[in-house]
Amino acid sequence: GLLNKFDYSVSAGYVESERNSDLADRRLKCNIYDALCGKGLRPVQKFMSDNCDNNVVAEAPTGSGKTEAALLWINGEKAYYTLPLQISSNAIYDRIKKQYAYDDVSLLHADCMQKFIIDGSKENAYIKYERARLLSEPLTICTVDQLFKFVYKALGTEIFAATLKYSKLIIDEIQAYEPRVIATIVYGLSIIQKMGGKFAIITATFSPVLQHFMKECGLKYSFEDFTDIEEKEINSRHRVKIHDSDIDKSVCNEILEQGKHKKVLVICNTVLKAQQLYKMLKGENVWLLHSRYLRRDRALLEKNIMEFSESDKTGVWITTQIVEASLDIDFDVLYTEMSTADSLLQRMGRCNRKGRYCPEEANIHVNANKNGVGKSSVYENDLYERALECLKKHLEAHKGKPFTEKMKTD
Repeated sequence: GLLNKFDYSVSAGYVESERNSDLADRRLKCNIYDALCGKGLRPVQKFMSDNCDNNVVAEAPTGSGKTEAALLWINGEKAYYTLPLQISSNAIYDRIKKQYAYDDVSLLHADCMQKFIIDGSKENAYIKYERARLLSEPLTICTVDQLFKFVYKALGTEIFAATLKYSKLIIDEIQAYEPRVIATIVYGLSIIQKMGGKFAIITATFSPVLQHFMKECGLKYSFEDFTDIEEKEINSRHRVKIHDSDIDKSVCNEILEQGKHKKVLVICNTVLKAQQLYKMLKGENVWLLHSRYLRRDRALLEKNIMEFSESDKTGVWITTQIVEASLDIDFDVLYTEMSTADSLLQRMGRCNRKGRYCPEEANIHVNANKNGVGKSSVYENDLYERALECLKKHLEAHKGKPFTEKMKTD
């Protein structure tokens, strides 16, 4: 694998197969500390920072600083930060470059060339793309399919295993993958561990069955659960109300009314439903985002929703699951179709993410309409029904109280 890496680098005309190591200066770590403005590290960030020489698994609520925690865990070493979706990868890539002023970060996924062209000239984009493919940058944000090819032992994939031997690997939002991909990841981590590489898993929902298979594959790691967090703003940011009905015309009128003075996010289980709602709600302060747009238009909409979240604007965004994982967007109110538990908790993390206010009334409305549920659909019926039953039971038992992080995990 290393022989291939050197051969590819020399053939491409690069004197160094590794570029701009951050080990000496730890610039990214210093820039994160500067961005925190002396506020101090949050619990998950301290844990990751203290365990930078170990394999770690951290389960922490959305909005608790997991991304910064993972970047601190890197501690200047060569690293790969993997995410389930391209939109999430692009968002983290931009965040590291702009918010933390760290230029030695690269992007690697099926459409990364387009992102490089948008950010600069075609010539520079090609150079950046080649360096990303040669795994030569100190930090690379990527999707798991780009790295874990070596698990299947296909000819030419040795370069990935060889590089991960001396790198750190971050798996973000592992619950978002289907079973076959999770199996590939867990087996791949066991190979990386045997070779001496290190891994970190950061997630809002870490299921017991995943712990079982990681143990079966001999994975050793330090585990910490931060869901029973005592930060008041995190624990009192959500109040949930279930509606045993569809998002009909009366609900649409309510959404439009709220959108006049608040940021309202609507998440649908299917693209078709999102399109139907957009037609019902259509207005000058209503926008739509889903996965079926042309690349050019989708990139523009992704940029717009991020800017909208950070601005003082009000209005309504109708989306699908593509906003669930690792997007640092923060809306005032969430209307969502019921989904499986892990997906629902991720969606909740897009509402009052930073705990800006303590809601007196429900700021998360869950419509149990069974859209996208069933065989060969988005969600399995059994998982959907189980999640709905448990959610109703918890809300009934804690009537009138905020929906805390401990309750979500339970």
